[in-house]
Amino acid sequence: AGLSYCIPAGLLRDWLEKSHLSFMEDAMPPPTSPVAKPARQASTFAATAHLLHAMASVLQADSELLDLSIHHYQAALRIDPERTDVLRDLALAYVGKNDLDKAGTMFDRALALTPNDPALLTDAADLRRRLKMADAAVSLYRAAIHQDACFVRASLGLGLVLKGQGRMEEAAESFRRLAQCPPSSTFVTYRLGLELEQQGQHSTALHLWNNYLRRAERVPSNELPILTKIRQRASQLRASVERPNSPTSPMETLPASQPHR
Repeated sequence: AGLSYCIPAGLLRDWLEKSHLSFMEDAMPPPTSPVAKPARQASTFAATAHLLHAMASVLQADSELLDLSIHHYQAALRIDPERTDVLRDLALAYVGKNDLDKAGTMFDRALALTPNDPALLTDAADLRRRLKMADAAVSLYRAAIHQDACFVRASLGLGLVLKGQGRMEEAAESFRRLAQCPPSSTFVTYRLGLELEQQGQHSTALHLWNNYLRRAERVPSNELPILTKIRQRASQLRASVERPNSPTSPMETLPASQPHR
């Protein structure tokens, strides 16, 4: 699979056309077989789109592959316009293309069909936050948290938006509630601990990190550098908490967030 990421988009397009899986934009997709059922056709286009989308993401939002994935998502939706998963994936592909208006339209269509999906609500909130629509983002994040009180991306996103609005007490409460939830990843635990520190909740941050370190017997290799940062920061914070009159060291700059689930 790794080798497939080296295949030029033009060759992929030729293969898709030979396999009757590619077509011009706005054209109706050809049937994959005379007896293929519509649901199966839609699934075929959606699976192809998802593969192309994943490859584009690996190649840092490759424009040609994103275009191919968008065309296949659109084909699936022409056959089955109520596929919420396809609407969401298409919205994320538009985000990758920085076509945020179309992304918002797809998220709205998906939410009209599935209004209580916390992941979908959070994705839509992330888009509103990117568009500087803070109040709309807060509303969507809160809706996601209402569905799943420990949905990490929603709680973290809500806290960051509230913090940006200067609503520090509400932001602190959001981070504090999230600290009571089971940790979802090393990166999220590290970032949440830093946010708690910045809010002056040093004991809560230290408790969060200590609990995670006790459980973190096995973490993915790509998370080991962040785990080391947690150990270092927890050690520094532990010394600071034990000496209340000593200031904590300056906050570290967070790495860019990685694609979410």
